[in-house]
Amino acid sequence: MTKIDVKKASEWIRSNNHFADTLLVHPFQQIKLIEHQELIEAWRFGSIAEQKGKHFCEMTDALNTYWVSVIGKGVALIYEKSECCLRRTPLRVRFDDPANPKQLIVEEDRIAWFTDKTAAAKIRFQLV
Repeated sequence: MTKIDVKKASEWIRSNNHFADTLLVHPFQQIKLIEHQELIEAWRFGSIAEQKGKHFCEMTDALNTYWVSVIGKGVALIYEKSECCLRRTPLRVRFDDPANPKQLIVEEDRIAWFTDKTAAAKIRFQLV
């Protein structure tokens, strides 16, 4: 994935009267973007980065970029955040074995969707 790929996806979103402001990438892709100097590392932003969350890393094209391990290695997702909805289930807390507990398990499900599907684009690329 290169800046050109991101720019093309961003322009497609803009052609649909939306403004892309968020990019999700796999952690391995984040490393490649840093190596190719296409990404400004979050630590350079100081307190601003802390406010945006622990997975934040800024891309130079004014996109808030986050690494997400559940996204595929050959895929990135770019979208307008205000068009994305997220819901979480209540936390479920239980022990692995109620009779002889060794681990406390905490679970939560999340679902996300877009109010307008033209506010998002999937970028597919070859892994090198």
